[in-house]
Amino acid sequence: MKFAKVEFVAPEALLLVEQRYFDAAGPRELYNSSLVAGNCMGVKHSAETRAKLSKLRAGRKHSPEAIARMRVAQAGRSHSQETKARLSAMKAGIPTATNTSGYAGVTKTSQGRWFARAGSGPRRKGIGVFDTPEQAAAAICRYNADPASYVKPKKPVSVVRHTPESRRKMSEAHKLRGPVSAETRAKLSKAHKGRKRDPAHCARMSDQISRAKSKTGIKGVSVAKTGHFFAQVGRVKLGRFKTIEEAVAAREAYLATIV
Repeated sequence: MKFAKVEFVAPEALLLVEQRYFDAAGPRELYNSSLVAGNCMGVKHSAETRAKLSKLRAGRKHSPEAIARMRVAQAGRSHSQETKARLSAMKAGIPTATNTSGYAGVTKTSQGRWFARAGSGPRRKGIGVFDTPEQAAAAICRYNADPASYVKPKKPVSVVRHTPESRRKMSEAHKLRGPVSAETRAKLSKAHKGRKRDPAHCARMSDQISRAKSKTGIKGVSVAKTGHFFAQVGRVKLGRFKTIEEAVAAREAYLATIV
């Protein structure tokens, strides 16, 4: 393995540039990389690596100078209640990671994705659902670093598109069910009460009905006894015209404004 310099940056911008490379390469794609620059939270070593590190550190003792520096760095520092409880559990031999992800604050949903929570105690806050536990752990790190600038990911919109075969099966299943009961119709009426439909969708549905009833063979265009032609879209009447071409043009102009 050969290492090479890729970019020269100022010391104060080192973490920003390092995070940019992490985001571009993706998690776990760079050698010895964590999820967040300057923070090793979320890094999981294999059992073999942990055994090597344990063997390497066995019998090592800090020098008096190192102990003095650590004592000065820890002076005046106090742990949170959650950290104290976790440290006490670790000393007592109680496992602290009881979830399926192996990361604190990351749990698996019933859809197979991973839900991330940040904070502690009653202030725990859901910060999004992700495809992998590593992404959820990285999101927790970003939120803890700067909650004000964190942007919660949008929920993906799933679009179900049925095949002609599946539509045929559903149609046969509906026929076998028989007529809808009065109780079911009452529930459906209550559920759809106050619901507003898309104007374009209403226009298309009305056009299908009007085309079947129209004598002209053109949806939304009917002929009167006087020989004039009426144009309408759904329940919206557009007027009376002398020729069928004018009626069709009026409908197309109106549909262009609502679609």
